[in-house]
Amino acid sequence: RQAQILTLDVGGDPVAAQMVLLAPDATYLGMSGVDPAWWQVNAVTLLQLRAAEAAVERGHRTFNLSVGPSVAKLRWSEQVRQHPEFIVCGPRRSSQIAFTAYRLAAAAAAVRREAVRHRATARKKKEASSAHHAAH
Repeated sequence: RQAQILTLDVGGDPVAAQMVLLAPDATYLGMSGVDPAWWQVNAVTLLQLRAAEAAVERGHRTFNLSVGPSVAKLRWSEQVRQHPEFIVCGPRRSSQIAFTAYRLAAAAAAVRREAVRHRATARKKKEASSAHHAAH
């Protein structure tokens, strides 16, 4: 119930597909695909419209068109708001605990990387300052 694959079928054959992820108050459009023979008819746009209609029916306040701005997204709105990530986690307690542990480890690794970068930058500044004083 947190993910759907919408398909556009012509004559019983799928010609386009759109992945839709559902959060409590938002809909997120993920990957899409289209048969190259149907590219010119904007088949994925039709699927996106259906996903948007379903989001309104659910009462969702946010309809996210996936990462990055594009000309195709301007069909829907001139307002582009970017969010750096969208995270999906299973509802089981074990999934949530594993995800939380992963996020904590990732945050700790980021702090360590930043500390190393900061120390290297400070060391280079100190060496440059020493070289400057030695030259004068």
